[in-house]
Formats: sequence, structure tokens, C-alpha cells
Amino acid sequence: MACILVVDDCRVTRFLIKNAIEHTSRDVEIIEAENGRKALEVLETKSEEIDFILLDINMPIMTGIEFLKIYSQHSKHIPTYILSSSNLEQDRAATLQYPCVKDYLTKPIGPEEVIHLFQ
Repeated sequence: MACILVVDDCRVTRFLIKNAIEHTSRDVEIIEAENGRKALEVLETKSEEIDFILLDINMPIMTGIEFLKIYSQHSKHIPTYILSSSNLEQDRAATLQYPCVKDYLTKPIGPEEVIHLFQ
């Protein structure tokens, strides 16, 4: 079973991502966090279980960029995919500088993009 950490402040977006993932017909567990701080808390106890992270950039309390700055200091890095509504090159460049970031996807994400993540 795959395990995905979805980090996004919007409950509707988390629901849509979960729905898209469920349509891949894969056996997947989804863990949700509404900001970077909550994601770091999840990773303290579940990092060994998580296969990859879907991370929003613009969130209250702790943004995706702030999360990446802290998370990049950890010894183990889980593959992270940015999922943002921003198509600004500066946002893309700011996230892709981190070794754990594998790709930058623009919202909305559909089943086709989700299947790509499993390959």
C-alpha cells in the first residue's frame, strides 16, 4: 500500500486530490495536513510510512517554502511534488532548488497527473 501526505490548507483541494487518487484504483492511504507545521508534526511519527508528499506553496501558519527550508535539513528526504495554483517561474524555481522536490504541478490535478506520480 502506498502512503501519501497531502499538505494543503484548502479542505476542498484535499478532498479533490483524495478523490483523484482513489480513481487510480490503487491501494493508497492518504494522510492530510493543513499547513507546513502540521506536515512536520506528521513526519515526526510517520516518515517511514510515507512514499511521497504533495505540497502546496501558499498556506497560513507555515508555507510550503518554509516547510522545505526546515525539511531539507533532515537526513532522509521523501520525494515531494509541489502542487500549487501559482504558475510563476519564481515560485517554481524557489521550490525546485530543494533536492527532495521532484516536480512542480499546477492545480487542479486530475487522475492523469496522479497516475504519473505512481510511475
